[in-house]
Amino acid sequence: MTISGILRTAGPYIGNNTTTVFGFTFKVFATDQLVVVKLNTSTSVETTLTLITDYTVTLNGNQNSNPGGSVTLPAVLATGYNLTLTSSVANLQPTDLTNQGGFYPEVITDALDRATIQIQQMSDDVTRSIKAPLSDDPLTMDMTLPVVADRINKILAFGATGMPTAVAQSPSSITGNTSIVGTLGVTGATTLSSTLGVIGATTLASVGVTGAATVGTTLGVTGATTLSSTLGVTGATTLSSTLGVTGATTIQGLTVGKGGGTIVSNTAFGASALAANTTGSYNNAFGYLALYSNTTGYFNHAFGKNALYSNTTGTENCAFGYETLFGNTTGVNNTAFGNSALIANVIGTSNTAVGLNSLFICTGNNNTAIGSSAGSNLTTGSNNTFIGRNATGSTATISNEVSIYNNSVTARFQGAAAAWTFVSDARDKENIENLNFGLNFINQLQPRKFSWNIRNSDIDKGKEASGFIAQELLGVVELQNANCLGLVYTNDPNQFSIAQTNLIPVLVNAIKELNAKFEAYVATHP
Repeated sequence: MTISGILRTAGPYIGNNTTTVFGFTFKVFATDQLVVVKLNTSTSVETTLTLITDYTVTLNGNQNSNPGGSVTLPAVLATGYNLTLTSSVANLQPTDLTNQGGFYPEVITDALDRATIQIQQMSDDVTRSIKAPLSDDPLTMDMTLPVVADRINKILAFGATGMPTAVAQSPSSITGNTSIVGTLGVTGATTLSSTLGVIGATTLASVGVTGAATVGTTLGVTGATTLSSTLGVTGATTLSSTLGVTGATTIQGLTVGKGGGTIVSNTAFGASALAANTTGSYNNAFGYLALYSNTTGYFNHAFGKNALYSNTTGTENCAFGYETLFGNTTGVNNTAFGNSALIANVIGTSNTAVGLNSLFICTGNNNTAIGSSAGSNLTTGSNNTFIGRNATGSTATISNEVSIYNNSVTARFQGAAAAWTFVSDARDKENIENLNFGLNFINQLQPRKFSWNIRNSDIDKGKEASGFIAQELLGVVELQNANCLGLVYTNDPNQFSIAQTNLIPVLVNAIKELNAKFEAYVATHP
């Protein structure tokens, strides 16, 4: 036969977790003349597989009319691996033509085919080798490498005549701008005094860069690396040792540094975080424009876009969430958790807001709000406490008030000598009628003296007290059908409780009944 194809390879076949059989169309004389190479695409490591152990070969019946065959793996070729097939026909000539022996065309064809295959194999090897241009003078060219002793721990280089030489590794110094489109690999110390731009993968073993550095894809650092200016990495970054950057660093669009003034105790993550800082110290800014305007403020902590954005000299503030404490400029000791919490505060101090929009427009001092939109109506008031979602003050400027809201009614306490107030507005009531429980109800109650012995607790154990027994009071309520009084709470079957203040309307009726009897007695006994 004739060999009309010039390629002695098949593939690379790409692993897909399905295929186990891979074909080839070049001639071989025996199964052991096939070479199968497996590539790990993640590590770029090639492995030459072993016949029988790693694969089997099936040759087509007639290698002259139908050259080639197939390779079968014992398991599927996994994703992340490639397979390439080639031949390795030994550089031998096994055909022996004897005098007056048989002259068979197939024998001659195989011998010529073998020679052609050997030439093709050598051509493939030469094609993959480093070659000098044809125009180089062959009379003066000597591409022989130095001997082993001269090559150990040396780097291949080309001397003044363009011939190979081995040179010792030494620190590299680049004083001009550097742009590398492919892979940059540095195994020794390297100093770059200006801009380094790398578009391909980069591996640094020990590098000092005093100008800006930009890496377009992967940055891998295996040794100590110091960058004294800006480092920008738009791809993945792997550090197996120390990377020191003394200037601001941008990784996949995230700016990392110390912010304005480069104060050693400050931390800034995000574009323009702590941008205006001059001498302020011990500040932490995480997020776009967090603590943007801070100049001399210290011990501030901002997490979230625009958190503490306007702060200039304010100190010891904590803001967690989008635009928390956004307007604060000189206020101190404020704490805000939740988007837009304390957003309008400017100079107010010692406020605490926990929850979305809590103390939203507050500019006063010493206020505490817990719950989404808690205290959201307060403006200039101070010393207030709001508990519960949408808990609000009685007015926008109220001070010294406690408001607890259960999403239905509000309980309030105002001032040192005031009592708790509860909603009792006629506009919030219907079916109003006179209460019929009075002296008769009271007469059935039995006040008790007792000592506390709370289950599962030693608090107040043995302490004497007085009052009612919930179960006894519940018996009177059920006997009188007085559930409307709301005296006994049995929602928790393990511990009943009493609302003693709800007895006040009954006591009022009892007093009125006794007063009527007294007046009748006085009228008949002048």
